[in-house]
Amino acid sequence: MGVCHAELVSALGDTGTKVRVIDLRPAIVTAGDVDDRFVKDVAALSLVMDEATTGDEAVDTVCGQALAAVRTLAHHGRVDVRRGSKRGSEIVWERLAFDTRKRQMEEALDDALRTVLGSPRDIESPSTSLPRALAGEVGGRRVLFVCHGAPAGLSLSMSREMVGQPFLRDHVLGDSLDLKRKDGTVGPVHVIASFKASTETQARSLLGFPDATVVKDSWGIWVSDAIQRIQLLLIDRCTSVSVTHARVQQAFTWLRSTGEDATLAERAVRRARIVTAMAD
Repeated sequence: MGVCHAELVSALGDTGTKVRVIDLRPAIVTAGDVDDRFVKDVAALSLVMDEATTGDEAVDTVCGQALAAVRTLAHHGRVDVRRGSKRGSEIVWERLAFDTRKRQMEEALDDALRTVLGSPRDIESPSTSLPRALAGEVGGRRVLFVCHGAPAGLSLSMSREMVGQPFLRDHVLGDSLDLKRKDGTVGPVHVIASFKASTETQARSLLGFPDATVVKDSWGIWVSDAIQRIQLLLIDRCTSVSVTHARVQQAFTWLRSTGEDATLAERAVRRARIVTAMAD
């Protein structure tokens, strides 16, 4: 996801009603590479308010839209503006039944992980009841990531039950792991897309015991157990495909910038030993 695309997603997540988009493409003589995903998302959100064909027209249009946004904010008030921030695919996902929303969230999560991991390897699921799984390099090791979706967050029991405690079934993934080779697949790490924001208490409850490392950041929560080496990445507020991509990108940027990617890889190796032992 490009910088402009990520900034748009962030702005829409904060106060979407204040966002205005002006199409400057008619004023550009030679266009460079076009981000097709960005263009499609903007079109689906119906955000384009105006267009400009010259530089002077662009300045006038920007000033006019900024003034209109200020007037709207003054008229409706900050609270009302924030309440009306959902649009486009976010509304579409709101309308979906839980099972359909869960499936679409997992598909978006899988696609986002593929983008972040570069060239991941598909893992054939040993059971049709298991969610999507793929392996990609993190912290110098090939780590197995398993995708899950909580269609209404972890606060609602029905949504929480659709995720369960996925690490309890790690043993069925034993054949997908390979500790004999240095470039073999280790893990797994469970990535959970949550439609709502999660709390540290909910993360500990999902794990099943309180003695764990729980780190909360703007993108969600990282849960790591030092005993059983269980690792969970809870991605918050996954309300659309674009938002899911942005949150996943933020999560992996955080892992790399803090050096926790190496910790994740190390614990994934130790988790793989436990899983393969259980599988045998």
